[in-house]
Amino acid sequence: MNNINIKFDENLPENFIEIVAKEDCAIIRKIESFVKDNYPNTVTCFKNNQAFKVSIDEIYRIYCRDTIVILKTEKLEYEIKERLYEIENKLEMFSFIKINKGEIINLNKVKDFDFTYSGKVLVHLKNDDICNVSRRNINKLKMILGV
Repeated sequence: MNNINIKFDENLPENFIEIVAKEDCAIIRKIESFVKDNYPNTVTCFKNNQAFKVSIDEIYRIYCRDTIVILKTEKLEYEIKERLYEIENKLEMFSFIKINKGEIINLNKVKDFDFTYSGKVLVHLKNDDICNVSRRNINKLKMILGV
């Protein structure tokens, strides 16, 4: 198990992991399990006492409303049982950024950013939601955007 080859192809529509092995073995299954457990492609959430799996690609924003963590897709809202910092850690490998103390957004769902003269930054999402970036997170956002 000394041969490891990693290739990058910028022409791919999205990242994926492919493992090529001579035969099935414990280390291959451990790698598979690690990736699936630590980098899921869905988030478990709840609505009307029913559990749903929502694809990470469908998420626009995740925010706190009082003591409840809400996951919002284009038109629907779901409740998440995890704390905001826990879900933030799970999504750190994807295009999500914490914009204020109680909110994470999917950068792939941003329509535009409004940098106001007063120094405020508003995020307009493709589903017409508008979010505020806290002053504490403006520099981090600008760095990610290359502004």
